[in-house]
Amino acid sequence: MTTLDKSYNKLRNLTLQSLQSLSSNIIVKINDDFVVFDRYKISPTSDGYFTLFRNDILVHEFTNSRNALAYCILENRGRIEEAFELMWGDKRIQRLDVDINRQSHIIKTTKDEDRKELMAMRLTQDVAQRGQVKIKLKGTIELAKYYQQKGFKHETARTSKK
Repeated sequence: MTTLDKSYNKLRNLTLQSLQSLSSNIIVKINDDFVVFDRYKISPTSDGYFTLFRNDILVHEFTNSRNALAYCILENRGRIEEAFELMWGDKRIQRLDVDINRQSHIIKTTKDEDRKELMAMRLTQDVAQRGQVKIKLKGTIELAKYYQQKGFKHETARTSKK
């Protein structure tokens, strides 16, 4: 083996070791899936949702990839309560969306004016609740972004040669 081959192998091994150690802190897109921190996988579903797996075990089916990623970040940073709140909020939005769709359908199809009025009141209330839950979720997602950026700055500060 030549000196060039030995140098190449050393460089290759060093690079692989560095990438393996970084894999626990990065997000990688593989086809349509996202592998997050080497233990989570976010996959789109045919109905527009995103399933989140932790070590190949289903955690939750989120309404969007942003919520799923924020959950991963929070849980990975040890912010379990915030992660749980985010998942609860996402479930609440799913239930409210179903209720809103059903109420809208009833309003369009029923001939009973009292029922239409009742569904309209419920629809108004559910739309308002969904808005409140989305506002709270937005705050939790911003918190996850903060923790991710904070962690990134901490990692780069540790490896900096300044």
